[in-house]
Amino acid sequence: MDYRNLSVIIPTLNEDASIASLIRMLLDNYPCINVIIADDGSTDSTRRIAESMNGKKVVFIDRSSSPVHGLTASVLDGIAACQTKYFIVMDGDLQHPPEKVGEIFERLAQGKKIVIASREKVDSEWGVKRMAVSYGATFLGWLRLLPRNYFSCDIMSGFFGMEASMCRQVIAHNPAAFVPEGYKVLFDLLKCMPREDICQVKYVFGSRQFGRSKLGARHVISFVKSLLK
Repeated sequence: MDYRNLSVIIPTLNEDASIASLIRMLLDNYPCINVIIADDGSTDSTRRIAESMNGKKVVFIDRSSSPVHGLTASVLDGIAACQTKYFIVMDGDLQHPPEKVGEIFERLAQGKKIVIASREKVDSEWGVKRMAVSYGATFLGWLRLLPRNYFSCDIMSGFFGMEASMCRQVIAHNPAAFVPEGYKVLFDLLKCMPREDICQVKYVFGSRQFGRSKLGARHVISFVKSLLK
């Protein structure tokens, strides 16, 4: 596979414990791949680490002075900066397995417009609160997307790939559908994009090896806003 046509967009916020390992895995396993770090104002060593990697293939976007902060805003900036035909969005904490990047890209190269990495198992010790929030959000999301019949896919996934030009068109034509301070950019995209033949890649959502979850009340509020848009 020719990975020169692929950019991996990684939204980050204080991921210095894991970002070096992730970038190294991507560069080692996928020759000529492009990596875009869309950083939302990290106060740790994330920037220094990212910029110390392969400078030609790793681009660091500093969003610290941006008027709006949020994972969705970071991903949207990454998509805007993407110069390759395809992109894949994944988290920077290694809960999304880098070995699935090749499989997602293969499906995109075959002509699929959107490929979603769907969690078939959560290999993580989620508490009752986290599970309730996750399942509740998914159910409400399905109701919101009912006319589009997305019941079979993981609409809450943060691990997905698309054709960049098509994605930018969807964003440009539906700017009000996105909640920049939110964290479910795939859900926002699915609300307004044409019904495409979605391809899925199954994976095990890994346990958190570094840091802690950033999920809080403001994320719940942002998702409610997204449901109503």
